[in-house]
Amino acid sequence: MSPSNKSNFSYYFLQNVFIGIVPLVSLAIFTRVFSPEEYGLYALVLIFGNFFSSIITFGLNFSYEKLFFELDDNKKTILLHSIILFCFCLFILFFPTIYFFGNKIIDYFEIYGVNNKLLYSSYIASSLISFSNFFLLKYRNEKKAKNYSYLSLTIIIGQLLGSIFFIIYFGYRIEGFFYSSILVNFLVILFFTKDISLKSILAQLNNLKKAISIAFPLFPKILIGFLNSSYDKILLGFLKDQGSLGLYDISYKISNQCYNFCTVLNN
Repeated sequence: MSPSNKSNFSYYFLQNVFIGIVPLVSLAIFTRVFSPEEYGLYALVLIFGNFFSSIITFGLNFSYEKLFFELDDNKKTILLHSIILFCFCLFILFFPTIYFFGNKIIDYFEIYGVNNKLLYSSYIASSLISFSNFFLLKYRNEKKAKNYSYLSLTIIIGQLLGSIFFIIYFGYRIEGFFYSSILVNFLVILFFTKDISLKSILAQLNNLKKAISIAFPLFPKILIGFLNSSYDKILLGFLKDQGSLGLYDISYKISNQCYNFCTVLNN
């Protein structure tokens, strides 16, 4: 029996309220630990990770959502596993370049205070978050608001607790944010892919090919959309004013959560 729209709305509403509160709690804690310059550095490195995670997911979230309603239940699961495996292969393909040439990338853009370790940590964290989002999309398509909300809150709260664990107790700096995201999202992915079958994936590669063919024309738009949403931070980064970028990023996060909360009330 499918849940009612009223029940789904209640779960989505409460989940959005909590998701709006948790980042504000995080800012209240970590703005006492990090300087605006460090937040600016974090924002710059996060842009790098998000950019490459947009490349490796290849717009397949859109094609997965379309094909989800055209396949039977068994094929839906296999398609999801196929997409995750394909994105993971792209992740592996890009990783050596970032690992070995990260310092050259940093020198080219003249970013101060960043090392290669931060760069590939951001890449790994952003990629794993993108993979986890596929499972959230699966629950949303199935109209399982309860499961969606529980998983979303688990990830958000887990990342907050993980950040406190790595930064406050172990003394890491901004890399603690990335380590927390890597740990939490890796466990989520491991839980959902424990029954993955390579044989089944190979037997239904046609659906993966169809998903890639749907996603390919959307790929340039995704990259342009990402650059459009991040150009302000990139510009501040090129001006080499990380303190201003940090203040801008903090204020943006606060205002964005207030906007999201108002949107939830409006919906």
